Formats: sequence, structure tokens, C-alpha cells
Amino acid sequence: MDFKILSLFSFLICIVSSLKDLTYKIDNNVYVATLTNYDSLVLNKNKDVFVMFYSPICPFSQKLLPTWEQLATRFKAQSEDIIFAKFDGSEVDVPESSPWIELEEFPTMVLFKKTDIDKKSFIMYPIEGSRTLANLAKFIESFSTNKNYITLTKEELDEIDNYDDVTPLEIDEDEELDANDVKVLLDNIDADAGEINDSNEDEKEFNDEGTINEKR
Repeated sequence: MDFKILSLFSFLICIVSSLKDLTYKIDNNVYVATLTNYDSLVLNKNKDVFVMFYSPICPFSQKLLPTWEQLATRFKAQSEDIIFAKFDGSEVDVPESSPWIELEEFPTMVLFKKTDIDKKSFIMYPIEGSRTLANLAKFIESFSTNKNYITLTKEELDEIDNYDDVTPLEIDEDEELDANDVKVLLDNIDADAGEINDSNEDEKEFNDEGTINEKR
């Protein structure tokens, strides 16, 4: 009898531990990805997951975080099939189970499309791409598996600077896209060329200070 009780107790502990591992921390609608929950969260076969790989000490990461949270809040109301996450890659490597592991600069944004883990595909947002809310929203609308019903309302559009100048992307569904391909496509819709030039100047100044792996 005592053995059965002990076995049951051990079983319950295992269940509680498993549930704890699958309980995700959320900051302002942005999921916190870690080494422990990476596979279950980022490689979720039922959702598109847009991940921001960042460093807490990177000024460009800190500047992007509020926009990331705003983006997550906007799309949360429109689709349960796309979520936003952030992964602190400053002290740990991206797990080997990830189909994308080449983290070299902060911040880096990668969209992991929903599918079985062994078929998981991803699209990397260009490092040098404009990080306005408009461009990030258009990226999601263009590349998400849920793009057929992801839209921004007129009220939302009114809050986005220059959004009317951003034109839709035309993409072959079967085409494999790498970061350079995405950059070319995004360049065609970029309405903030001046902002990109300013970003490049900021990047140069930052690199002159001796840091080469953190780009705006």
C-alpha cells in the first residue's frame, strides 16, 4: 500500500513538473522563450511564432522591445495562430533543435511558420531592414501562414506613420526565401528610405565604439 502511494506521489510530481515547464512567462503579450521551453513554444506546430533574439545590454534591442510588444498586442486581437516571443541570446546559444541557429547579431527577428517540427520552416527579417511598426506588420501580413485573414483596421492604420505608402508584397507560395530574398522584397515596399540611411549612420557610430555584433 505504501509503495502504491509512493508511486502515485512520484507520478503526480512528474505531471506537475511537466506542467511547470509548459507554463510560459508573458511580458506585455510577448512570450519569453528559454532553453527549457524553446521546442514547445518556438517550434509549436500549431502557430506561427515570430521571435526576437536580443541582448539586454544591446541598445538597439532595447529600442525595439516596445515596438515588439505593441506588435504582439495588435495581432493578438486578430489571430490566435500567431504569437510573438523574445529569446535572450546573450549568454546561451540557440538550441540545436531549432531549424535556424545562426545568431550573429542583435536584435535578430525570425518568423517560424507553423508545421511539424521536422518540416519547420522559417523566414529571417533582414538585419538592415527598417524596423518601423508598418514594415514589421507588412512582413507578417506577407509571410505568415495566416496572412489570408490577418488585417489591420482603419483605426490601426491611422496610427502607423506612412503605412499608406507601403504596398503589398507579391510572393510565390512555393518559393524558398532566404534573408537576402526577403530584403529585396521589403526594399520594394520600404517607404522610409531616409530612416534606413539614418539607421546606417547610427550603426556606423556604434561600431566605431568597438562593438560589431550589435546592429540597429
